[in-house]
Amino acid sequence: MGSFVNAIVTHITDGNMIEKEAKSIMGGTAYETESERIRRVAREEMQAELDEKEKILEEKDRIIAELEGIIRSAQH
Repeated sequence: MGSFVNAIVTHITDGNMIEKEAKSIMGGTAYETESERIRRVAREEMQAELDEKEKILEEKDRIIAELEGIIRSAQH
């Protein structure tokens, strides 16, 4: 059955990106279309950017807390 499906996909795609993105997973075959790949890559890039911005915000919060402590100490 798997080879039959692969033959159909090969015929339909005629060797284009869809066929090239086919991956073997635990004996089965999963297909990642070009649009799915684009969305996945965009999500990964956005997540990396969000993670980086979160680290920057955490560092700013730490600096603000440290400065507030210094100000409180200076007022006493």
